Parts: sequence; structure tokens; C-alpha cells
Amino acid sequence: MTLNASTIWQLILATVRDPDAVAGSLLGMRLRPSAVWHIFGLTVIASVLMFYGTEVLLPSGLGTVVPPFMLTVVMGANLAVMSFAMLASGRALEGTARLDQIVLVMSWVQTMLIALQIPQSVLALAFPSIGPLFAFVVIGYALWLTTRFIKVAHGFETAGRAVATVVFGFVGITFGMVLLLALLGV
Repeated sequence: MTLNASTIWQLILATVRDPDAVAGSLLGMRLRPSAVWHIFGLTVIASVLMFYGTEVLLPSGLGTVVPPFMLTVVMGANLAVMSFAMLASGRALEGTARLDQIVLVMSWVQTMLIALQIPQSVLALAFPSIGPLFAFVVIGYALWLTTRFIKVAHGFETAGRAVATVVFGFVGITFGMVLLLALLGV
């Protein structure tokens, strides 16, 4: 499979129709870990570019507060920590995924969020009152998609363990952040 804009667009559409099959296809590519980390980096950079592109259309003021390099570090750390949390919580529930597999599927979830930010921005411009509602729909979709991808990556038979993985992952991240902030005296 050659990755180009057309292929990525087809994968985005296929993800909407059958996320489990796309997760299986992505994992079936058996990419080298170095390639997965390149995808991770490109996803983070694309997220930052999309943020600043949206900031040009719909200024929130954050673009002038958060420098691009800092936002890149924060988004990269966020995606990495989320990947580690999904790996650890899934393994605790007898999942079988490797780190590179989790990073790949979490990077694809982020790619889907980038793709959904385009209609969200258009809606916010055309119908300002509908934009926030669509944002909530996107958050719900992202959680559902994450659960589906985690299920496939960890090889879970049912969605229950995948839901528990996502919940435990978020609880772990929250606990870790509280502990880190307490240690920093914040």
C-alpha cells in the first residue's frame, strides 16, 4: 500500500464505515517501529499545523499565548502518555498489543481528529452555535474510535475490556498528573 493523500482519504472514509477493519489493516502493515514513530511525529506536526490554521480562521487567543514549539512538545507528550497508558492498562487486562501497535492506532485516531477539525471549523464559521455541539460529537466519536482501535490492537474478544482499558488509561493519566502537580508544588 502506497501512502499518499488519496490513500489517506480512503482510509479516513473506511474508518468511519468500519474502524475495526481499518485498525486491522493498519496493524497488518507490520510497519517497523521506526516508521511508526515517524508517523507519530508527523501526526503531532499535522495537529499543530491544524491548530494554528484553525486559529487563523477562528481566533481564540491561544495561538498568541502558546508558541508552536511548546504546543508541539505538549501534543507529542500527550499522545505518547496516552499511548503508554493504553498499553499498560490493556496489558493489565490481558491485552497483547506492543507499544508500536498502540502508538500506530493512537496516531490514526489523532489523524481522524485532524480530519474532523475541518468540518468543525467550517460549522463554527457558518453556524457559530452549532460548532460547540459538533465538538462534543467529535469527542464522543474519538472515545468510541479509541475503544474500537484498542480492542483490535490488544486482541480483545469483546468491547468490555477495551472500554475498561480506555477508562483505566484515563484514570491513570489523571492520577499521574495530580501526583506530578503535587510533587511540583502546583
